[in-house]
Amino acid sequence: MNSVRFWALFGAFLGCSLVQETFARPPSDIEETARLYDFLEKYGYFDHFPSKAEGKLPTMSEQRQAIQAMQRMAGIPQTGEINQMTAEMLSKPRCGVKDANPRDVVKGPGRRGRRYSVLGDPYKWTDKTDLTYKIMNYPGENSPDLTREQVDEDIRAAFKVWSDVTPLTFTEIHSDDADIRLLFGGRAHTRVRGDPPFDGPGGTLAHAFTPNSGWGETDGDVHLDDDETFTKGVYRGTNLFYTLAHEIGHALGLFHSEELDSLMWPYDRGYIPDYKLPQDDILGVQSLYGPNPNPPATTDPPVTVNRLYCETTFDATAFIDSEYFMFGSGMMWRFDSDRNLLSPPEGQSPRDIFPKFPSGVRAVYQEGRSGNVIVLKAKNYWVYEKSSSWSGASPQYQLKDINPDTDTDFPQNVRDLGFPKSVSGVVHLADVGFSYLIKAKRVLTFDEYRLELSESSAKVKNIFEGISERPTSAFFAQGFANVLVGQEYYRYVYDYKTSSFVALNDYPRNFAEEFLRCPAA
Repeated sequence: MNSVRFWALFGAFLGCSLVQETFARPPSDIEETARLYDFLEKYGYFDHFPSKAEGKLPTMSEQRQAIQAMQRMAGIPQTGEINQMTAEMLSKPRCGVKDANPRDVVKGPGRRGRRYSVLGDPYKWTDKTDLTYKIMNYPGENSPDLTREQVDEDIRAAFKVWSDVTPLTFTEIHSDDADIRLLFGGRAHTRVRGDPPFDGPGGTLAHAFTPNSGWGETDGDVHLDDDETFTKGVYRGTNLFYTLAHEIGHALGLFHSEELDSLMWPYDRGYIPDYKLPQDDILGVQSLYGPNPNPPATTDPPVTVNRLYCETTFDATAFIDSEYFMFGSGMMWRFDSDRNLLSPPEGQSPRDIFPKFPSGVRAVYQEGRSGNVIVLKAKNYWVYEKSSSWSGASPQYQLKDINPDTDTDFPQNVRDLGFPKSVSGVVHLADVGFSYLIKAKRVLTFDEYRLELSESSAKVKNIFEGISERPTSAFFAQGFANVLVGQEYYRYVYDYKTSSFVALNDYPRNFAEEFLRCPAA
């Protein structure tokens, strides 16, 4: 169905129910809304609805369900509405295989760490455990930093991720009779009828075909978009190993998982040093093939990494320029938007990035309109802006120069900012211009546009359900408010219609284990 025609008919629904109270592009942006429809259609979100089989437009209920399912898979609030977070996920690089159709897959029990999806019989290798593969070709000119030897290494490592935990073995051969064939190609990359074409740089990175899925000789094959810049061991570009390991999961019969840390989550997570297959994926593949009867022995002595952040009760937490910043024990740790550690495991000095950063800071946040970073401590505050001389991989900030005639303009009294003293956490909602200021066991609101502080405060538990103790820090990031109490954290989504926070189920959780991916104590 033509997507522009669909959205022209769908406009009334968008205007009255999806876009209101959100901060997405206006419903008149037909290209953006058509892009969402194309995404939902491409990744199978309409496939199981009756209207699809009948050749009709999805009903309003089906449209909302499809958006909610997409949001659930993406790990963002399931509003059923087209908001900014949803629009951003449309551009995030990902696998080209359709997302789970609940009528076709067998899911794990659905508890934490067990959200895998498998196609089940007969979509698996049923008559053999010794599988073969052939490398049909190598990446082209868009991946100039990769040698053939490095590609071979990543291919072997990607297969080993799965063979380590199953009875399966993988052997390279040079015959077209190989069970799994690995192909790099761009756009319309094969003559196989129905093989989805790639879309150029970004977007779809690769796709694969499950065993016995009706594609004939293509069953079990892995195709990678040669328009991507594949890399090895660096954060830039598209990590070849991670992409291969994900697609091989499909070639074994695994479907996409809703577990954000899973290898089979459909969105790219980039380079992860010393990658270990998550438990969700282990459970999934072992549900098809069983465990490895002879797991590889660990011959090297365990390496002890000083992950001080796993034991730290943070004094301040923040989300700044799409990175997480954790402050505690006089140190700072940075994580990317997928929560991969960017700092040394033992931490770094905050002054590496924020010159003259004060000790004993209690709250840090980034102001949405200006992009300035506000640092709070007792009755004082500091304002940092991005340095004009910033270059390299690490961000660099400088104290804002308000008065050129003075050496430094900070610290200043929080009264000048309009804040109370002794704030211990800030949940800053940039899109509505409000900040929720946590002070001991009370919460005040600050209107960023009127520069007005609420005349009265509310109990923490009346704003953030479930919290009865004094919060130690708080931050808002990627659609979620996170409030820490010691080493546990609570998570909330903001309901724009009621101007209130809605608690997520199954919280509190251990912040280090769940959010920062630290080993269980």
